[in-house]
Amino acid sequence: MLNLNSTENDASISISPDGQTMFIYRDTTAGRRGADGRIFESRLVGETWSEPQLLGSDINTPNWETHATISADGQTLYFVSNRNGGIGGRDIYKCVKLPNGEWSRAMNLGAGINTPWEEDSPFLTPDGQTLYFASSGHSSMGGFDIFYSVLGADGEWSTPMNMGYPLNTVDDDAFFVPMADGRRAYYSSAKAGGYGMKDIYLVELPEVTNESSLAVLKGFIIGEEGKNLPNDLRILVTNAKTGEVTEYRPRKRDGGYVAILQPCCGYKLEYIQGKKIFHEDYINVPCESSYKEIEREVYLLPVELPSEKPVVVLPPDKPKQPEVLVAPEKPVVPEAPKEFAYDPKTPINISISDAHAHFSRYFTYDQGEYSVAEDMFSDFISGVENIINLRGSATIVVESSASNVPSSRFKSNQDLSAHRNKVARDQVIQELTKRGFTQGKQYTFSTPKELVQGKVYENDAKKNVRVYEQWQYIKIWAE
Repeated sequence: MLNLNSTENDASISISPDGQTMFIYRDTTAGRRGADGRIFESRLVGETWSEPQLLGSDINTPNWETHATISADGQTLYFVSNRNGGIGGRDIYKCVKLPNGEWSRAMNLGAGINTPWEEDSPFLTPDGQTLYFASSGHSSMGGFDIFYSVLGADGEWSTPMNMGYPLNTVDDDAFFVPMADGRRAYYSSAKAGGYGMKDIYLVELPEVTNESSLAVLKGFIIGEEGKNLPNDLRILVTNAKTGEVTEYRPRKRDGGYVAILQPCCGYKLEYIQGKKIFHEDYINVPCESSYKEIEREVYLLPVELPSEKPVVVLPPDKPKQPEVLVAPEKPVVPEAPKEFAYDPKTPINISISDAHAHFSRYFTYDQGEYSVAEDMFSDFISGVENIINLRGSATIVVESSASNVPSSRFKSNQDLSAHRNKVARDQVIQELTKRGFTQGKQYTFSTPKELVQGKVYENDAKKNVRVYEQWQYIKIWAE
């Protein structure tokens, strides 16, 4: 038995998409079942659910509040109440999270959703685009039927549509909860042939359009074997487009957590113990992706204790002077650098001679902009080193390109191209510095080439992925 029960009538009514918050219905007036039902919330702290707390603002009233569902980002709450001033019977209301962390005043969803009859059991899909609910109004076949409404670009909910037979019957059908992938759903029905009054059913959703485009991040923090995870672990997930930060706490028993990621967005993940970030990651969810589950495992390394042995500080090694080679007396005809075309089988290429070094790296959609530190990049740097040793200096050109497919992380594709160019330059500087060379002396950069090229985007990134990808690259020449 969970630590959530009281002497009153208690019922779990929903859980947040990240599994961290449970909403509970409780009768608060003994002997008056249903007369004064209210909604509480409990948060998962380690392995234990916290003491249920009454939801704030005017969500609860002396009337009857029966059900609640929350958006994946935790910013919008939909709930049911039969309070005075509604459209009729039980209506669906909405609250939004204020900057101070409190809930706003409740707002009736209006006559588009609510009717003079009864509405109940709202469920908001994790992508926030579809609201399922039960109603005895609208075009009900009898009793409660299950309806859905889609959020439009104008922020208004569409006219509710009946889910139809055989899902709906002339009896009560309610509490429709689809899975995150949008392919299956559970619901309650009093249809004939069940085991009792109301039974739980699983239904397959055949329409392809029902499939969700969001991603579910299933992460785990793995600690030392035989030891519990510390209590001060948290994961910050930052939407790179909006800057919105969501905090998650891993489960104590297995270090797991779940996050809902919207499409057409990039996300930065920061794993924190106390005040120290011990790991960072980045995830991109393309605009036209279908439902996917992303798994991440991060190891929490044990804290290194200082050695008991005295530490002997040795003087730094003198930097190795580059060997100066005498160029041959006969003039050498430089070999023309090889130009590489995009090939998905070989996205990384290098061409090296005594006269030039060329590195190219092609990217898939919105990926790879963080580093060009590939295996072959080290060989390219060795080629640059050879040019400097032979000629005394090298001139380096960096060309970056982005396609016209909208970026999920950057405000514009020009920004993406500029970012790729800067990262490439920084990588070259970092590697050449390690080898004892100084910018401005042994090597210089020419004016960077930051390009946006290719086919004008027509919302066809999946169909014409190869067309767009050929314009997403970094090229570096040294001569």
